[in-house]
Amino acid sequence: GTPLRPWAEDLWRQAGVALDGGKIWLMCLPRMLGYAFNPISVWFGFGPGGDLRGAIYEVRNTFGEHHCYVSAAPLAPHATAKAFHVSPFFAVNGDYRFGLTAPEEHFGLRVENWVDGALTHRATLSGTRKPLTDLRLLQVLARFPLMTLGVTAAIHWQALWIWLKGARYHPKPAAPATAMSATAPVPITHPKHPADQG
Repeated sequence: GTPLRPWAEDLWRQAGVALDGGKIWLMCLPRMLGYAFNPISVWFGFGPGGDLRGAIYEVRNTFGEHHCYVSAAPLAPHATAKAFHVSPFFAVNGDYRFGLTAPEEHFGLRVENWVDGALTHRATLSGTRKPLTDLRLLQVLARFPLMTLGVTAAIHWQALWIWLKGARYHPKPAAPATAMSATAPVPITHPKHPADQG
């Protein structure tokens, strides 16, 4: 119910990032056949000269809730306390560590959950930029006709598989009191950690 640009600029402002009128790009899955679900959407904020100034990691769960982790550039690695329930098989504890490359010809995102100095979960997303043409859109539709519905189905299928394997169930806690968490740069002091390998 809020225009997107003022909403995004306000989140960055709370994290100390000013775009000064620069562009905002959003990377997310499209709505297909009237349905959309994005486990994570990434917002890129640029200055007037095209310099990347920050990112918003908008995380959603299947309960209709969302939380935003907001970073200032340079973007990798950044960390903050995990504040949002995503899966019933992971407690809301530890820290998130984000690694992100700028959206140029190639794109890469890594989100890791660290608890007491141990890596407990890693999710990655990567892609290559392609021209947006009618033919390409038709090819994507033909190859992934139920892409967004498939994401939701895959999440529930994986949850069932994990539960059948005996994973501990964590009841859903109340949503966080605030809708955003600001991240901070992480000093690279442990080269053996996967998140520090680039």
